[in-house]
Amino acid sequence: VCVVKNGGLYWPGTDASVDPSIRADYVICFDHDGSDIPSNCNKDVNDLVETLVEQKNDIETVLLFGATDSTGSAKPNAKLGQARANTVAKLLKDNGIATCEYDDKGKFTSDRCARISIGESLFSAVGRDNLSHELGRAVFMFVIYKGDVCDDATIKTLDALIAKTSGDIKTGLVNAKDMCGDYSG
Repeated sequence: VCVVKNGGLYWPGTDASVDPSIRADYVICFDHDGSDIPSNCNKDVNDLVETLVEQKNDIETVLLFGATDSTGSAKPNAKLGQARANTVAKLLKDNGIATCEYDDKGKFTSDRCARISIGESLFSAVGRDNLSHELGRAVFMFVIYKGDVCDDATIKTLDALIAKTSGDIKTGLVNAKDMCGDYSG
């Protein structure tokens, strides 16, 4: 599986499911230790990009969370998560969907896109089994359309991740939640 469009995280082809408050609009999967789109996933990713290109005038903001599983140490995993988010951000920029830009201090300079490494945070949030390892090697994409704010599931996902993180990752997630607009539940 390369790209999953879903309302709650689950792994297709299995009966396994995780905390239903953890969800994303799209999950783009990567190989273990990889930050390039796997060659066998090009068609699925291109199909997703085509869908987003058709919707780009309606897209307000895209939130990208680059994740890893728990193998390896936290610092390299944070870099790998960021590299995965950067790969998807480049696809969005190259196709005119959204631009993820930062200033020299790492602050968002674009309100159209945020890309954040959550490293092992999602893995920690959903569990420590084989399913969690699979889910961890991905970029989780949230698409917020013009006139909308983040829905309840997006807010719950951000809250769950914020609760399990610290430092720069937590700050990035709080900033991403701020991009959700005036959410009132």
